[in-house]
Amino acid sequence: MALPQFFPTAKRVLVKPEEFFDKDLSGIRRWQQPIMYLFFLTIIGSFFISKQVKLFFKQATDMAVQFFGIEEFTLGLPASAPAIAGLFLLLVFVLLLATSFKYWVAHWYIKLWNPEATFKRTYAVLTYGGTPGWLAMPFSWLALYLFYESVKKGDPANWLLTILATIVWIGFEGYSIYLRIYALAKVQHVKKWQAVLSVYVFGLLTYLVGVLVIEFIIVSLVLLLLLAFGVLPA
Repeated sequence: MALPQFFPTAKRVLVKPEEFFDKDLSGIRRWQQPIMYLFFLTIIGSFFISKQVKLFFKQATDMAVQFFGIEEFTLGLPASAPAIAGLFLLLVFVLLLATSFKYWVAHWYIKLWNPEATFKRTYAVLTYGGTPGWLAMPFSWLALYLFYESVKKGDPANWLLTILATIVWIGFEGYSIYLRIYALAKVQHVKKWQAVLSVYVFGLLTYLVGVLVIEFIIVSLVLLLLLAFGVLPA
């Protein structure tokens, strides 16, 4: 999927989801299509996650100055363009892998209800069905930014805008949940409550446990390497 195809596809998923999942999805036969679509979504997600992290560092700096009276205090990300680009690409890659892993875990449970379900279709449904949630991230960042501004200034107009941005964000996220459950039940021939359990209950819990296990293994390997090379005392 090329970038010009991304926007019409996203619009069709948002505006005409029944037609998309009934007709268009059946024409998606290659892994490249949903993976590239998810890649573009993760670029959007990574951009606004990085902005949220930057906002967090700024607020942490302001709070440190306010509460501890530290004047020349800076806390932030590397300022050089190559470092920022490298971190951004790393974030895109990690987000793509983590999201794909989450879809794979959810498919385990879908297979319990329908042994004939294929991972390719589960992956495609969760990817395209998640479009509203990814596109809601600008409103998530905006709500967080307005919240910080409201706390600092106490302006009622800012609080109202914060509430409105939060409502839009929650609305998009709710729509994303609906699309995934609706499409998964239809495409993989499972009941809606089975789809809910597979994606948002058992699948989500298993995914979180899996992430913790992977992080523990990575940290353990790093520590062992540091010990082996004498960086850390034995």
